[in-house]
Amino acid sequence: MLTDDGCISLEKPYFYVKYPDKMEFSEPWIQNSNNSPNVKITFLDGDHCTTVEGLFKEFNEKFDFPSYFGWNWNALDECLSDLDWLDAHGHIACIRNAEKLLGLYDSDLLIILDILKMNVLEWNKGRSYFSPEKPPMPFNVIFYCSKEHQEEFIKKLQKANIHADVPLQSRS
Repeated sequence: MLTDDGCISLEKPYFYVKYPDKMEFSEPWIQNSNNSPNVKITFLDGDHCTTVEGLFKEFNEKFDFPSYFGWNWNALDECLSDLDWLDAHGHIACIRNAEKLLGLYDSDLLIILDILKMNVLEWNKGRSYFSPEKPPMPFNVIFYCSKEHQEEFIKKLQKANIHADVPLQSRS
């Protein structure tokens, strides 16, 4: 959960849908992110994620994946489940222009949403398949979506069984 004072916790919700305005990425929690020390905020741009290849490139560059990243869904999943090289105690992924993900084939959109969902849940519960085990750490995703595409985007999230917080002021 993200709070306006810049704190991040293991509590739900983990996913948020907002529409950007001229103050994009200057919300109080970002300005106050020093209240949650060592939380990595990663900014991704949906404009670069209109194809699977573009999506892989954007995630690779913005999360600074290791050179062994395999440029496929399994590799994306594995890298997001690790992220040790970022040396953070929590993550927030901010995806600007998230409505551009709707341009992916439905099957590809559902795959990336499922990968995000599973990794967010694993991070927040702890990852016991690592040796040593990884304790629970917060991981949240914020989808910044244009107001005119927000309803369609939320339906796609629901189809992927992702329940996102949508602030009242951003609902159409």
